[in-house]
Amino acid sequence: MQGKKTNGVAELSRAGAPGPGEPGDRHTSLVELEFPEIADDHWLRQLTERWPTRVHLRVCRPVAPSDSRVLQILDLEAKPEDVNAIERYVRSLREVSGVHVVRTAPSRLFLRVIGPVPLECTELFRSGGFCLSCRLLVQDTDPKTRTWRIVVPRRTAAPKVIEAARGRGPAGPEPKVRVRRFVPAKSLTPRQHEAIGIAHRLGYYDYPRRARLADVGRALAISRSATAELLRRAEAKVVARELEPIGHTVGAESL
Repeated sequence: MQGKKTNGVAELSRAGAPGPGEPGDRHTSLVELEFPEIADDHWLRQLTERWPTRVHLRVCRPVAPSDSRVLQILDLEAKPEDVNAIERYVRSLREVSGVHVVRTAPSRLFLRVIGPVPLECTELFRSGGFCLSCRLLVQDTDPKTRTWRIVVPRRTAAPKVIEAARGRGPAGPEPKVRVRRFVPAKSLTPRQHEAIGIAHRLGYYDYPRRARLADVGRALAISRSATAELLRRAEAKVVARELEPIGHTVGAESL
């Protein structure tokens, strides 16, 4: 109804997700949230901003269910001349404990630490949700395109996580959050991901196009018709995912 404010629960139900007590398939109880970058002074964020470092976060889990500290196991790859400085930095941190550092190669470190975690991460752990990307890592050079993507149980956890991320207090800016149903079946296969990546790099999706379908096929070592089918199937998944929102770009009060 025009002029009437709706809440997020109503929006979720209208988008096809079942209401309380209603049966649903195995995916409709999960919601994917995408946050813009959240400013943070966490030690891991500071490390990746201070040194050009590639980080593979292998384990990130709370030490205890009600604890705000997490065990993190990481592989770090940096310039060989920076590795010693990174190790000294980690060992000097007062907020972390249980530090174990192993240099596995001239440019690589294996780290095990127990350290603090932001409140929104704690709420995510408590909800049983999980991350699709890490909010503690600098994953893009452009701050405008850095996002934190998570999956949480519908209705129960989303408002708490969003509230925890609202600028760390009532005076902070409220993040705008993209909300959609989490449907893992629509994820790309490795081959589809490779095909779209190659097509994009060659300029197949540029306007005007810098590459033809045959060029993409040659790079994939398959026929033109097989390339067309592979790209169409991949594009269909991407489009279907983008056109299946369960809400809008919202703030905490809209859920």
